[in-house]
Amino acid sequence: AHQHQQHQHQHQHHQHQRHRVVSYAGPEDNDEEGFFERRLAQTQPLEVRLDVTILWCYVLARGLFEEILTRPLKTCAPDVGCPGFYWADIKILLEIFSSGCALSLFWCFFGAFATRQYACSRDEPLFPFVLPTLTTWLLAGPCWIILSEERARVAAWLVSELAPSVNEELATQAALSPAISGVSLADLAVHDGATLVALLVTMVASRLITYVVP
Repeated sequence: AHQHQQHQHQHQHHQHQRHRVVSYAGPEDNDEEGFFERRLAQTQPLEVRLDVTILWCYVLARGLFEEILTRPLKTCAPDVGCPGFYWADIKILLEIFSSGCALSLFWCFFGAFATRQYACSRDEPLFPFVLPTLTTWLLAGPCWIILSEERARVAAWLVSELAPSVNEELATQAALSPAISGVSLADLAVHDGATLVALLVTMVASRLITYVVP
């Protein structure tokens, strides 16, 4: 009888310990929730909002920088006319808008579901806090660049097929800028590489500021 009571007491003790383990298990150990539900539950909305704000500031600054470097100031010319708002300007604005949307979606998707960037806490050491940003950049950056190149080709084809007069105006605007009309693959690779490096520096700096500033 004494051995039976001892065995029953040990069994109850093991059940109690198992119940404590299950109770304190994190979201990763909960089999009732799906993968995306667990990742969304761990995502901090404030961190996502900060990243989206920084990403859009980066895209707008990049668009302004390229506009200043690659396109001449508008002057009155026989083929172009006087300065004003033309189809080329609408095309640039649409490219910047679509680029910002694509980069934000790629970054937030990989940050939330792949690298768990938005589940990190400021109580962690600095390197584990910044490392997910590097992996998110490795995943989201190339996807964004590839999509941007394909989007430009598709947009050019649509304009040439659906609006020939608009395509002539865009061709005239491009011919005025040597930086646009004569771009080689090497120049394009350097441009895309510099774009990715600038994105990495921007997001890592933002992450460091987030870690230091409460």
